Amino acid sequence: MIQTISMSFILDHNEPEAMFPERIMNRGYSYYHSGNISNLAQSDNGTWMAEVEGTDTYLVTIKPINPDLSECRCTCPYAIDAPCKHIAAVLIAIQGGEMGVDPSLEISPESSTPSDPFESLLNKAGIEDLKRFVEKVAHNDPNIEKQFLSFMTPADPAAGKPHFRKIVKSALAPARRKGLIFSNEANRILTPVYELLDQADEAKNKRSFQLAADISQVILEEMVPALQFIDDSSGIVGDTIHGAITILKEIARESLDENLQKSFFKWSMKSVEDKRYEGWDFPDDILSVAVELAGTEKQVDQVTILLDRIIEKNSKSSDWSSQYHLQQAVLQKIRLLKKLDQHSEVKKLMERFKNLTDIRKSMIQDAWDNNDYQTVKELSIDALENPGTSAPGYIADWLDWCVKASEALGETDEAIHLLEKRFFNRPDMDSYLRLKTFFSEEEWQEYHENLISKIPRHSRAYQLLPEIYLQENRKDRLLDYLKEDPDLRTLQHYDRLFINSALDEIFDLYSICIREYLQQNTGRSHYRNIGNLLSRLYSMGAKEKTLDLAQELKEIHANRPALIEEFDKRIAKLTL
Repeated sequence: MIQTISMSFILDHNEPEAMFPERIMNRGYSYYHSGNISNLAQSDNGTWMAEVEGTDTYLVTIKPINPDLSECRCTCPYAIDAPCKHIAAVLIAIQGGEMGVDPSLEISPESSTPSDPFESLLNKAGIEDLKRFVEKVAHNDPNIEKQFLSFMTPADPAAGKPHFRKIVKSALAPARRKGLIFSNEANRILTPVYELLDQADEAKNKRSFQLAADISQVILEEMVPALQFIDDSSGIVGDTIHGAITILKEIARESLDENLQKSFFKWSMKSVEDKRYEGWDFPDDILSVAVELAGTEKQVDQVTILLDRIIEKNSKSSDWSSQYHLQQAVLQKIRLLKKLDQHSEVKKLMERFKNLTDIRKSMIQDAWDNNDYQTVKELSIDALENPGTSAPGYIADWLDWCVKASEALGETDEAIHLLEKRFFNRPDMDSYLRLKTFFSEEEWQEYHENLISKIPRHSRAYQLLPEIYLQENRKDRLLDYLKEDPDLRTLQHYDRLFINSALDEIFDLYSICIREYLQQNTGRSHYRNIGNLLSRLYSMGAKEKTLDLAQELKEIHANRPALIEEFDKRIAKLTL
């Protein structure tokens, strides 16, 4: 199982070896040469990710901040204390076996990690070996036998819905009898349903649309009620339902024979108002299928009447759920009108419901696509000035559109003003870096200082200051930030940047935070946390000061035997 809780630190590419103790670096090389790294890949934004096999499977991510610095994360427990061998191994792999760290480089083909040993053995196994294995595991676990039968028995197009419904109901029977089952057990008993869904997808790909539709409709009809007696915290039931809906949507876009098109449309119209789906969003998905399928004049009239009824019903209520379903119905009617080339009606409908967030977004996008930047700006400003008419979480989106429109209209000062407003509304590095593009290097220094001076302490923008200082290569300002309000989590994130330049100051900040932490917390788990931090400081090079601090804390808290025991174990381990 892949471990998912991670800690992070900032890596300086100019002195990578200084960030890793020699022992850890050697272990990194060992992991690299042993082929412990898999799925090494780089995303579009430059972030590297890989899985590293150790005691567990750990996830490592390396995200460039600027040409000199990267944020490194690993989900192993050692990364809480210090840079770990898993991160070292991935950095080595990125460089094709050498530790000259620049994560922006492409990985060379020869540095790719070996193939999965399971896949390798599977490719080598003979038919008789595989038969013996299946017989053995099926004998020990009856569910394996069921899964094998389900996998090896293809869906019969002639069997029809009753046959598929029987398979799904049979799979759900144990859960229905118990009244409630949890995710692990559900995942095991629902294997025949997963296999059936796979067969529906395969049938769709082979253009056996009737078979694919029959299976998917049955799964939707039977699995939605199952949410009442299956704890779906893992999302397995929801994923299965959405898988069936996706297949139905894809079939609806195909050229279907007349009989299937009629029956499919009839099913979708009936299902939109099926009581079993009340309280869920599934009717919105089924409604989109009906709109896609509507082909004859009669079908268009039927779906139009249904859409108008849903719109009228939800227009009368201002609660979030009604407004959501209203928006979905309006969007589907817009789709239908566009399909019928009734563009003047589309415009009227959008104007009527422009206060719905997605309708406004669609209007803005249409205006943008038509180079009507003034309308983009007017619609966006209207949303900002009337916040009650759109979701508050979209304020940053409206500001983004205002900025884009102002730029397109050549209103540079207005774009800067709006972008700064956006930065303070939802602080992120994207807004900050976009602001930077409007200035020359000399102009930026003055503007940057003015911008920083406006940031209130303890605001969301204030929390972004460390990343801003790193972007500007201002380690001195970052250190000042750490000193202003020392915090253990923030210190752990940035401490290794100062190993060679300000280790004593970092140690003193840790000392303050550790003392405060122990004043406020008791219990062995807290003492272990502090033990981890002492190990971290020791590994960074503050060995004598760390041992002195540990001894002092033991004396101050002499009435805490668990603390003394944990610290003694940690010190013994460090001084071996």
